[in-house]
Amino acid sequence: MTEQALRKMIAAGESTQQEFKSWVKCKDYRQRKELAVKSTVALANTKGGVLLFGVEDDGTITGCPKSDPQALMEAIYDMTRPSLFTEIEPVETSDGVVLVVSVEKSNSHVATTGGIYYRRLGNVTKPDYPANDVYSPADNPDFSAKIVEGATESDIDLLEVYRLKEKLRIR
Repeated sequence: MTEQALRKMIAAGESTQQEFKSWVKCKDYRQRKELAVKSTVALANTKGGVLLFGVEDDGTITGCPKSDPQALMEAIYDMTRPSLFTEIEPVETSDGVVLVVSVEKSNSHVATTGGIYYRRLGNVTKPDYPANDVYSPADNPDFSAKIVEGATESDIDLLEVYRLKEKLRIR
């Protein structure tokens, strides 16, 4: 990949399929590995995509000094279940080396070796609970979840909302 192509990707910003992570803000290699694992798991569980390591959230390239792409690739493989195969391409820029980590969409749910699942939600990574969150309307019809056409905020009874919050708080 050329520096020009990389900068074009960065200009597009973060998305469901593209994530930026700082290398220099991590205190040590262990933290970098954990961050890479969490991000690659989320990408694999969503649509696949790329992790750009050495790029800040605002798109500034700060680089990855003293990086070892092979060691990072092996860490991702060793710390995911099923193990993720990634490709890492170091791209030289005038501002430093950016590691472009390519992740394919997985056919099964991928977790960290700690058993945590992640997924991309827009431009952020969130925990995912695939085994527990299987929803079927046939199993539990919830008529209160039905969208009412033409409803407005003025149709909401604020007293009932308050009562519901109190019940949840007590529980």
